[in-house]
Amino acid sequence: MLPTLLASIGIFAAIAFVTIIAFYVYYKQKNKRTQDLLALIPGPKAKYPLMGNIDLFRHKGVPLNECVYRTLVALCKLYDKHGMFRIDLGPKALVVLFKHNTMDAIFASNSQIDKSEQYFYIFDWLGDGLLLSTGNKWRKRRKLLTSAFHFRILDDFIPIMNEQSDVLVNKLMKVDKHGYIDIREPITQCTLDIICGKFVLLC
Repeated sequence: MLPTLLASIGIFAAIAFVTIIAFYVYYKQKNKRTQDLLALIPGPKAKYPLMGNIDLFRHKGVPLNECVYRTLVALCKLYDKHGMFRIDLGPKALVVLFKHNTMDAIFASNSQIDKSEQYFYIFDWLGDGLLLSTGNKWRKRRKLLTSAFHFRILDDFIPIMNEQSDVLVNKLMKVDKHGYIDIREPITQCTLDIICGKFVLLC
């Protein structure tokens, strides 16, 4: 009975292993063009084909959120001159843009408007506005805003934005580095202070 059970488990494990490998090869072939383009973007080399760079986000004794933050900051410093890097989380590749010159092409595009699932973690906070909408809904809202709003308007906001950003940073610096904070309240307050501060200057 036991040898038969072990043989069955062995066969099942072999089938599962072959299935995973076949799926991985199929995924790579199906997305070959995407993979070729991603290969041009700098990033840490994945140690394990199916795991990607997940090992970078694990440090013994360090909470996951702090570990993720430290790793992303370190990668931004490492690839600073490129303004972007690629990381692989399992079979999924993520491209992180962190400089204005690399973000311009995305922000100025009228075609690259589909949002990845990572955006929807902030859906409850920001709602279905211009940032998170897509398709015709995004185009209608963009057209409405573009006709009433020019980016040069923001030039007048720069001093108050810098001032309130310093206030926000000072608040966050006072938080215990091992503690946690709900970022929504200070960010919302900072935004309102910028808007109201500008209106006070205009009056």
